[in-house]
Amino acid sequence: MRVPFPELTPSQKTLNRVLAISRFNGWSVAIFGGLGLVLALGTADWVGSLVSLVVVAAGWLELRGHAQLQRCEPAGMKTLVQSQLLLLALLLTYCASRVGNLEATQLGPDLEAVLKQGVLKQGNFLPAIRGILIAFYITLGLAAIVYQGGLALYYWSKTPKVREALRPRSF
Repeated sequence: MRVPFPELTPSQKTLNRVLAISRFNGWSVAIFGGLGLVLALGTADWVGSLVSLVVVAAGWLELRGHAQLQRCEPAGMKTLVQSQLLLLALLLTYCASRVGNLEATQLGPDLEAVLKQGVLKQGNFLPAIRGILIAFYITLGLAAIVYQGGLALYYWSKTPKVREALRPRSF
C-alpha cells in the first residue's frame, strides 16, 4: 500500500516556483551572455565582450542564488534579487550609452556606398536611422525595467514565504 505524500504548503509551492524560475532564467541569461561573449570576442569588440561577461556573471549569480535555496540557505533570495538588479543596471547603462553615442556611430561600408551613389539622401536618411535606434534602445530599456525589475520585485516579495518554507520543521 502506498503512503500518500503530504500536501505542499503555500510557502513550499512558492519555493518550488522560485526555484523553477531562477533555474530557467539563470541558465537563459548565462547562455545568452556566453553566446554574446563568443560573438564579441570573434569580432574583437572589447566593449561588447565586457558587457557580455557581466551578463554571464548575472546569470551565474542567479544560478548561485538558486543553489543556495536548494541548500536551504535563505540568503539565496537576496542573491536572486541582486542578480536581477545587476542585469537591470547593466542593460540601462548600455542603452543610455548607446543613445548617447549615436552621433559617433559609423556607417557600414555598404551603407556608405549606397549614400555615395545618391540612391538615398544622407540628410534624410541619418535622422531616420537615429530615430529608429533611439526608439529601439528606449524600448529595450523599458523591457529591462519591466522584466528584470519585475523579477527582482517578485523575488523580493516572495522572500518571507520562501524563508518560511526553508525553516526546519519538527514532526
